[in-house]
Amino acid sequence: MKQKLQRGDPPEQVAQTEHLLDVWTGLFFGIGVIWTAIGMRGALLQALGDPTSSAQLGAFVILQRLVDGGILLALSTTIFGGIGGYLMRLIKALSVGGELRRFYLQHHAQQSDSILLVLQRIEQQLESMGNKDQTDHVPKLLEHRAH
Repeated sequence: MKQKLQRGDPPEQVAQTEHLLDVWTGLFFGIGVIWTAIGMRGALLQALGDPTSSAQLGAFVILQRLVDGGILLALSTTIFGGIGGYLMRLIKALSVGGELRRFYLQHHAQQSDSILLVLQRIEQQLESMGNKDQTDHVPKLLEHRAH
């Protein structure tokens, strides 16, 4: 990403790379959540496997079965996924955040300038047609532009 910004790659390529970085970050979060769900399911199946015997067991025995079934490991995958995902976001923000923001602002400014030029040409063309009464309501576009 940093190389693309430094080289001045086209906005489409920069945006695609940023999108892919965000997808990978989302996948990191998602994998943590999915593994948590899988682990929780396994722990619950082990703890509550037989409904008739589970009803007769005490809460402590069921809790012990949950721990033995891997519920703590399952919950730790959520923590790992969360920490990893937020670290990925932090690294992106610290390494290219400012450059990326400047890149997009510059790109939007260039687009705005080109639109204003086109509108100015249209305005000039309307004025040159000699229909002053039709152009009286057309604002002077560049006069209203704030720098």
